[in-house]
Amino acid sequence: MTAARDLSTELLGRIDADIEHFGGTLPERASIAWRGYLAAMLEWDLIPATQYDALIARLPSVPDDPAVGILLGRDAPPSAESDAARRTPDTSPSARSAVSRR
Repeated sequence: MTAARDLSTELLGRIDADIEHFGGTLPERASIAWRGYLAAMLEWDLIPATQYDALIARLPSVPDDPAVGILLGRDAPPSAESDAARRTPDTSPSARSAVSRR
């Protein structure tokens, strides 16, 4: 678990550096990129859901977040995908469960 904490600390530093680079607010495109990057790390068990949630909380929300659709699967009904995109944080443990059920 120490490696996951170290990775989470590194990611938090990178996110904060990006936020600073963009003058305090990440543009939507950068937020989408970070959300996809973090979703991949969650899916591949590189970070636990609690750290994913904490990192996602640093990012601006994205309407109809494409990372949610990819993480949950495109075969999910559109309403389920939209509901998942509105959750805060976006894909915490329930998304992780959805991925493991595939």
